[in-house]
Amino acid sequence: MKPFKMAMINDLTGFGHCSLAVAIPIISVMGVQACPVPTGIFSNHMAFPEWHYTDFTHEMSSYLSVWERLSLSFDGISCGFLGNEALIPTLSGFFRQQKETYGTCILLDPVMGDHGRAYSSVTPSYQKALTGLCSLADILTPNLTEACFLTGTAYPEELLTDASGALLSGQSDASGTLFSGLSGASDRSEPLLLLLSGMAAKLHGMGIGKVVITGIKIGNFFGNYVSVSGSGELLFSPAGGPSRPGTGDIFAAILSADVVKGVPFTDSVKKAAEFIRICTEGSAALNIPIVEGVCLEQYLSLLQDPSFPS
Repeated sequence: MKPFKMAMINDLTGFGHCSLAVAIPIISVMGVQACPVPTGIFSNHMAFPEWHYTDFTHEMSSYLSVWERLSLSFDGISCGFLGNEALIPTLSGFFRQQKETYGTCILLDPVMGDHGRAYSSVTPSYQKALTGLCSLADILTPNLTEACFLTGTAYPEELLTDASGALLSGQSDASGTLFSGLSGASDRSEPLLLLLSGMAAKLHGMGIGKVVITGIKIGNFFGNYVSVSGSGELLFSPAGGPSRPGTGDIFAAILSADVVKGVPFTDSVKKAAEFIRICTEGSAALNIPIVEGVCLEQYLSLLQDPSFPS
């Protein structure tokens, strides 16, 4: 059988284990052909003290127009960091052309910020334009901050603190690597669950069928709120260590490869979370600096094991 093909829209970063540099090997080892669409080129990612950046916006229309004239089709499109609002009309046209002509599945990671704050390059105008692009996605993977931006919701710092207490009070029940819901949940956790459900409902209202709100840090766990057509579930995995750059790109890459192969969505989310945990723990054991992201190369073979995570 011919491999599935994935158009991968993201920046190319030379150092720091993120964006296309981690997504391409993951997609490839999972048996999907990676077809990169670089939005820009970084010497290293922006968590370092300095970097060099070349914007690819002025080339994007010509790049994608050639693909259209060649009648190239893709089973999936995975879209991450854009960096320039001017890219959005071009990408919107590409999304529509692929969906209408070939039924292509689109996964969008709306990169805008983290920890309750927008990245310095993200303006209100950019947020508005990216929200419009999100309406074309079949799958959306915002982190909690980005989900708040997209839905006009205040960042729930206090609710996260309360939910941490609820989780810790029932942590003895959380013996597995992955578990559903807030173990030992109490009235303190219910407001967070209601907030996540409400945000997911707003995103579904934009026409998005599957939503994962990622990176919900509660105590020593990371949660992912998975919602398919309005039915939601909060899944947790041990953090494995401090948050590192590039984990969102890894998460989106695994989901992208799985969705075109027909893997059940929740199973794919669990796989991505467990892979990130293993890579994070391994990177800490090797004393890899946090700014360098996760060391994933020695763990890629796990993604070829159909029983992972068992």
